[in-house]
Amino acid sequence: MAKIIKNISNDSKTWGGVFILSGASYSCANQSEARAFLIDDSFISSLSGNDAEVYNDAVKITGISNCLQFLDDSVKDSDGATIVRTRAFVNTDGFRFRGASFTGTATAGQSTSIDFKLIDDRYCNGGRLLVSQTGQEDQITFQVVDKDNILGYGAGVVLDQFIDGYYIPASDTLEVKLDYPAKIIAGLYMRLIYKNTSLTDTIVKCNLFLHWKTA
Repeated sequence: MAKIIKNISNDSKTWGGVFILSGASYSCANQSEARAFLIDDSFISSLSGNDAEVYNDAVKITGISNCLQFLDDSVKDSDGATIVRTRAFVNTDGFRFRGASFTGTATAGQSTSIDFKLIDDRYCNGGRLLVSQTGQEDQITFQVVDKDNILGYGAGVVLDQFIDGYYIPASDTLEVKLDYPAKIIAGLYMRLIYKNTSLTDTIVKCNLFLHWKTA
């Protein structure tokens, strides 16, 4: 019995800490993953708004209460008593980790922009970059961009630039973590500009340290 979450909205979504493309499905690897969706308020809202569907293998679960019960699948202790589901884990400031990732190809001998759109408001305090291979002088720049002019300052306006021309180390990984989170609202883009100084294309992967705040 596979517990499957399908994103039927027009946008990519991050539910239960899992990034799911529009039209894509995610199969929960275990009961803990299933419960992560159950306690995610944004997933419950999407389920209520017909942007998400729940499947038992290929069989669609109908009715919101049936979907939640299917995902919950209450665990029993050794005496047969139901173990009560706890509240979502947050720190004292109300933050809950909601990591996300994106990837792209940096063309040889050029600077390539790779964009990631935020579907929900998130707080970012860094990320980790992984690349397939690097040139001796490869660099990255990291920006927040309003590509669609949702703030009214013009399409493509760069709102902030967290990193400017950082060199990529020989280990082919680079991690930057801030002591404070920067809030980035839904609809804005995280832009990674990768300057590839090698003679071959480079696969670039970026893991973002994103967080959701309860209030």
